[in-house]
Amino acid sequence: MPRRMPLLSLVPMVLCSAALPSCRSAPASAPEVRAPRACGTSIEDVAWMEGRWQGPSGPGTVDEHWTHAAGDSMLGMSRFISKGRTAFFEYLRMEARPDGLYYIAHPKARPGVEFKLVRCSEREVLFENPENDHPKRILYRRESADRLTARIEGDEGGKPVSEDFFYTRM
Repeated sequence: MPRRMPLLSLVPMVLCSAALPSCRSAPASAPEVRAPRACGTSIEDVAWMEGRWQGPSGPGTVDEHWTHAAGDSMLGMSRFISKGRTAFFEYLRMEARPDGLYYIAHPKARPGVEFKLVRCSEREVLFENPENDHPKRILYRRESADRLTARIEGDEGGKPVSEDFFYTRM
């Protein structure tokens, strides 16, 4: 006995071939090709910094926490703990603006200091504010999924100074 095709499966074929010209075979359209987006134009370019990070710093430890990238921003905070006490803290923000990405630091909750993104790759970002004394530059580098390095550079007393922070994911 020959196998019969269910009636409902014939309906689309009949409609397509008889009544709907758009169902007929047509050459497949080429997929949309977009030019690569320049790094540093979206908050997603720094989304790899999301999470809780911690590392040694002199006689204490530094924590840095970043929210996930959403609404063209990431919010963060950093604190330095020494001898069981918070010796320093700052609120942080990264935001995408029409002219690029910005890193805004509010040390000890003071008014923010802005640093504009000047270099970007999939593993590294560099923000600068040449008018600020210290720091002038803030660099973050993703060493691996669980390791992050931060570096600040600037001037103190007319002399160049820098400090590195080696974080691991908490």
